[in-house]
Amino acid sequence: MLILYSFFTNYAPLIAKENLNKKIKNIAKSVVILYAYDDKGRQIAEESGFFISKDGDVITNREVLIGAIDAYKQVLRINPKDAEACNFLGISYLNLSRY
Repeated sequence: MLILYSFFTNYAPLIAKENLNKKIKNIAKSVVILYAYDDKGRQIAEESGFFISKDGDVITNREVLIGAIDAYKQVLRINPKDAEACNFLGISYLNLSRY
């Protein structure tokens, strides 16, 4: 029993960190920041989201786009070694008039 306890107390944090890094790597290419603007060009919302398709479809909170005329999505890449570090990859214009 003592050996089992020792294993989990010594190696569990390393295993957990490794699993977290794998999960972050899996989602790292899908994170976006959405900026929504009203009809006067004022920013009315900023929220994160993530890609759900290779066509660039993004999912986020519905409230982000309520009242928005235009929106931009800023694509980020998370550094898998440090979840706080993000690299800017690009920005895309979203035409909300079709919705």
